[in-house]
Amino acid sequence: MRNRYKSETHMHQAESIFKLKPEGKKFQEIAQIMGMTSSNVQQTYYRECRLRELFFYSPFAEYLPTRLKNAIRRCLGEAAFADPEKFNKPEIISTLRIFPGVGDKSLHLLAEALTEAGYESFDLEKVKEGMFGNKNLPQGLSQ
Repeated sequence: MRNRYKSETHMHQAESIFKLKPEGKKFQEIAQIMGMTSSNVQQTYYRECRLRELFFYSPFAEYLPTRLKNAIRRCLGEAAFADPEKFNKPEIISTLRIFPGVGDKSLHLLAEALTEAGYESFDLEKVKEGMFGNKNLPQGLSQ
């Protein structure tokens, strides 16, 4: 359950909805079965479809938290997920670092995800040293 669902319950709901829809059930019928509103069932189904498609073409994306996935998508584009080896390059890290909402914590999560997925990772302190000439960030750039 890698950062994809809020809880085990949400995971089971999404999987059940994803299995019931191809059986020909309508969103309203699934909503009654699941005890949800039909709009929530529809949103869950389409989100699950979108995520499964992304993970099929870019398996690395499954290792990332949603907030970081969204930041990468907005900052570097959807195609960035197809080549995770590029995420350890200093220019990519610095591009992500200046994106709003991406700080040291997010970059540490990215480094951990690269390692977990079996790709070469990076040492954030060394990257910052290369970006700024020393380990100390200028005021306002640390989170």
